[in-house]
Amino acid sequence: MRTNKEIAQLLKDALEGQDTDLIWFAIGELEKDVETYNGWTNRETWATALHIDNDQSLQNEASDIIADSFLGDIDTEREDGYLDGVICAEDNLSEWVADLFSSGYWDGAENMPFNVSLMRDEVGSLWRVNFREIVESWLSDEIEKFKAGGYKEEVSA
Repeated sequence: MRTNKEIAQLLKDALEGQDTDLIWFAIGELEKDVETYNGWTNRETWATALHIDNDQSLQNEASDIIADSFLGDIDTEREDGYLDGVICAEDNLSEWVADLFSSGYWDGAENMPFNVSLMRDEVGSLWRVNFREIVESWLSDEIEKFKAGGYKEEVSA
């Protein structure tokens, strides 16, 4: 967890560089302290992560989406280039879950699977789900590897 001073510096740098992705990232960092539920930003985020993590097929699909998005968009030339991958993974994960919740996604199937229906009922609206937090929790080891220069070594090798 970042300190308020670190977040303030991050936001200052983002505003000076007019980096909208970094601005939203800093805002997300500020929001982490506002409300928590079982260690997550809020109940909706916790329920989404829990349901995905507790169902093998959902977990496999989410893992593929997150890994492919992160690895496809990181920028090893920038110190905070991992954010590109995190933001891409966040966007793709949120789109996938929104698709899962839509009845049109299941056209051709008899019904929405029970596990997805249960998840949708428990999560409710997706607007409060902090997908970045879910992505960062799944990618915590990869983000640390990136920060330690692990990806630069792989690219230059």
